[in-house]
Amino acid sequence: MRAVRSLISAGALILLSLQAGAQVYRCGNEYSATPCKGGREIDVSDPLRDPDKILIHLCRSSHQDLIWTSMRCVDAKWAQVRSEWVPRNLEFDDQVKYVTAKGERDRQARLTYAPAAPMQYSPQPSRAANNNNNSGYNNKMQCQSLDERVNWLDSLGRAGGGGYTMDWIREERRLARDKQFRLKC
Repeated sequence: MRAVRSLISAGALILLSLQAGAQVYRCGNEYSATPCKGGREIDVSDPLRDPDKILIHLCRSSHQDLIWTSMRCVDAKWAQVRSEWVPRNLEFDDQVKYVTAKGERDRQARLTYAPAAPMQYSPQPSRAANNNNNSGYNNKMQCQSLDERVNWLDSLGRAGGGGYTMDWIREERRLARDKQFRLKC
């Protein structure tokens, strides 16, 4: 019970110090706004906030227009679409250009580095049709390809997912293993 009370008082002191700009000290297991013997000064600054950046908001007005603004969307009774941190030293128009350019760069990066679609395997001709000299090599390549597919499906299965996804993974893995068996891999 004492630990809970101590934790609550520490949280209250930190919140008060954030509002008033005061310093917080840790004295043993207690927190205090006044220095104490052997006490340690605690940094209460916001670790996630960059002092050189400010937040601007993209809002949807009542007329469905998208508007960038430095005030909060709810203050104008608009719906907030998103918020972005921008350099403080830029003019507002330049801040908007910065955000839109950053969004375009991010979109291009997503398109550039999009994962490839999974490989599709076509039905293999029967062994009787493979009378050429490369059939052993082809079987080896098919076996290797099927083994890679099974490993990929296993990794998808370990990642988890919904029921339909897991059923699809299970079925694809079964089909790949069946092909491996038919090819005598």
